Parts: sequence; C-alpha cells; structure tokens
Amino acid sequence: MRRSSTESDGLPRRQLLVLGAATAGGLAGCLGSDDTGPSDGTPTGDAGSDPTETDEGSATPTDTASGGSDSDGSTDSDGDDPADGNGEGSHGDGGDSIDTDLPITGEAVPELQVFDELMVQFMTDLDISTGALSVAHEGDVIFQRGYGWGDRERTMPVDPDAFFRIGSISKLFTMDAILRLVDDGDLALADRVYPLLDVEPSGGELADERIRDVTVEHLLSHAGGWDRSRHANPLYNPLVVTETLELDGPPAKEDIVRYMLDQPLQFEPGTDSVYSNFGYVLLGMVIESVTGRSYQEHLEATLFDPTGIGGIELGRTRPENRHPDEIWYEDDERCPNVFEGDDERSYECASHGIVLQTFDAAGGHIARSHALVRAVAELDWLWTGGEARRSPEVIRFAGSHPGSFAYTERRGEVTVGVMVNTRDIPLGPYLDIQRRVDDAIADVEEWPCPRRMQAPTQKQEAPPSTSEGRVAPSAVGWGSSLAAVS
Repeated sequence: MRRSSTESDGLPRRQLLVLGAATAGGLAGCLGSDDTGPSDGTPTGDAGSDPTETDEGSATPTDTASGGSDSDGSTDSDGDDPADGNGEGSHGDGGDSIDTDLPITGEAVPELQVFDELMVQFMTDLDISTGALSVAHEGDVIFQRGYGWGDRERTMPVDPDAFFRIGSISKLFTMDAILRLVDDGDLALADRVYPLLDVEPSGGELADERIRDVTVEHLLSHAGGWDRSRHANPLYNPLVVTETLELDGPPAKEDIVRYMLDQPLQFEPGTDSVYSNFGYVLLGMVIESVTGRSYQEHLEATLFDPTGIGGIELGRTRPENRHPDEIWYEDDERCPNVFEGDDERSYECASHGIVLQTFDAAGGHIARSHALVRAVAELDWLWTGGEARRSPEVIRFAGSHPGSFAYTERRGEVTVGVMVNTRDIPLGPYLDIQRRVDDAIADVEEWPCPRRMQAPTQKQEAPPSTSEGRVAPSAVGWGSSLAAVS
C-alpha cells in the first residue's frame, strides 16, 4: 500500500518521501524447485497499468556527440575463449535450434529460449553485430548469453561476460543513492546544490544568480534550468570546454562544471523539465560532498559490495585505456578529437569524441550484463513523475552513447538487461526493445532455478590507471562496477 506524500517546513534537513511499495506478490517457486506453491512465470499486473510506477523517459530525445574517434582505435574482448566455445551457428546446449548466422555464447536455458529469439530478431532487424542479454529472477541470475562478434573482424564470438557501456542507466544508481541519503536524513530534496559543490565558476562569479536556487529535487526532475538544445552541451562537445578554459588536454568532470557555472540558465529552476545529463553530473558531486567518498566508491559501499555485485565500473573512452573485457563499438557518428585537440569531424565519437569519465553519475558506467540485472534488481528507490517511489513494481530505463545502447527492465521479480555495441539516430527502432522484452517475459511459463546457471568466469580486472587526459584519478577508479536516454 502506498502512503501519501507529506511536506513540512519543520523538517529543513529531510523532506518525507512518497513510498511506493510493490503491489504484486513475489512469484512463487521455479522450475525444478521444491516449492509446492504456484510458479506462474508472468509478473503480476500489467507493466503499463500504472504509468507513475514506470519510468517513461524512453521518449526523451538522445544526445549526439560532437567529439570524435577513428575506427582503428577499437578493441576486442580479452581473447579468452567465450563460454562454451561456441562459434558461428553454435548456440549452446539444449532447446530448439535458432535459425541465425550469429554465434551465441553462454549456457543455453531451454525454458528461456524466448530471450534468445528476442535478441536474435532484434539484432537481425537492426543489423547489430554484438550484444548480450541477462535475466535475473528474484535477484538471482538465471540466464546470461552473448550474441555476435567479440572483434571488429568478426573472427571471435563475443564473451557473454563482456563489458558494455550502459549510458544513462547510470542515473538509476544515482537516483537510488540520492534517495537513500534523503531517507537516512543526510540530505533533503529541498537542499540547494551550489553550496555543496567544491567547484567555482571559471570566471570567478556565477553567470546566472538563479543557479543558487537549484535544488536536489530540481536536478532529479531535470528542472535545474539547463536546456541542452540551447547551450553548447559540453558533455557531448568537450572540445568547447578545452578551448574556452584553455586547457592542455581534455576536460575533467570539474572542468565541465566550471564551464557550465559560467553560462546562463535557459529557464527558471523548477518551471520546466528538459532532460539534462549535466544535472545528474551535479547529483554525483552532491553525493561526494555529503558522503566524503567518490561517487563510485559510494555506490560500491552501499549497493554493489553489500550484495556481492562485481562488474559495474566507470569506463574509459579510448580503446587503449578500456577494460580488457570491454567490447568494441561500431560507431558511424563522426566528431572532433578531444584528446588531440583536432576539431575536424573525422573521428569515431565513441573512441575520441567524448570523455566518458566526465559523465560519471549521468552515464559513465560500463557493466557486465549479469551485474547490471543484479544491481537493478537490488534498487530500493526510483525518481519518476516528480516524486520518489520505493520498491516500484516496474522500472524501465534505457541509455546510449555513440556506439552503444542498453536497456533494462524490472517487472515484479524479473529483471532483464540488454546491451549492444551500436546505435542509430533517431533511437526509435532501438526503443522497440521494451515491447520485445515485455512479450518475452509474458511468454515464459516456468522460471528455471538459479542453480541451472554456472558461475560467471572470473576475469582479470584492469589495473588502476592514472587518468585519461586531465581526469582526476578519483573520478575513474576501477571499482567492483533512458526512461532516460543519454
């Protein structure tokens, strides 16, 4: 039962949150379990029956980078044999055969073959070369598969345990972290953000005094006053920051903030809502200010480590700096090269046009698919429809960067994560994944038990690196790591 919201001027450090308890009961039993209760695999309730419990930002327009990278900068996965050693046309053990030329790796789960069919059809329809999909039931991973190719030359099947960029799905972790701090009384939705930032405008004075009025709630609701269609959108155009601030290399997250504090707002805070990656970068800095830890360290301490989740980290832009298990990105978008200071739009955006670490709490993560679904299954809080929801029955969220697209959905006790290594603009055909996932979940008659799954292969973790360009080490730690679309 959901409790009504309450506001009180007498609670300056804490604004009470709207609690949205899950309305559906847990799905009882699983195929092969000892439970005697029913084991209907379809989540209780309709995913679209209560839009306030569903993050509907998938209609939000996507950002396009104006920085760049060239195609010879891509990397493969690490060269280990993919799970099961499947090659082209080999689709694991068990289940009916699937008619596809795509190699499929990982353990086949006959009861969940509908997800193989979903992914093969999705990738075939959109001519996608590489992807991964995982499913968790009651928080346990019961399906983890790789689809397509682990290298640009298409000689090696993708490892199902590969890292992919997840774009704005990072915002789910940021929402949860912020709202946990509010629930604990360490932060208030009405708190003003600027005093919490340890960054000064590049010009010494705020370009717009209304920035002082921006609150935590404004940032959660994309209502801070920034409209990316009416400013330089420096996260996707980082070279403008390098040039304006006369930096010696690509900007750090703090440089992006210094630049933006020296620019006017496009509307009065709280009077409009325009999707803002920059607002969520600021929320990450709020978390750092309140907790005394880096954003990633805080996620590890409060979400990832307590639940034993490894495989969600802050990523790197350039191929040579990426995690050794990270996938290659197929990117047709062309941008300037922010790392070389070359403004000619002739480079792949995915590898040279953005500085991924600057996205941080707005979209800086890479993830293994099994880690993503486990993390989303563990989330306590969601900000949607202008209010906080606790344990929402339905979460849908997508994210993208040049060369990548990811989607996750939590419905009742089922969580699905889909990642691919490319995107097209506009994103409409990609966002059809929501319908496909909904249909697949509904088609499952019996959910297999977690014991069917083999433990993920342990990978060699990338060692800490100093920085990419001017990025501070604290912002790029190798940790245990739309609808909003970046």
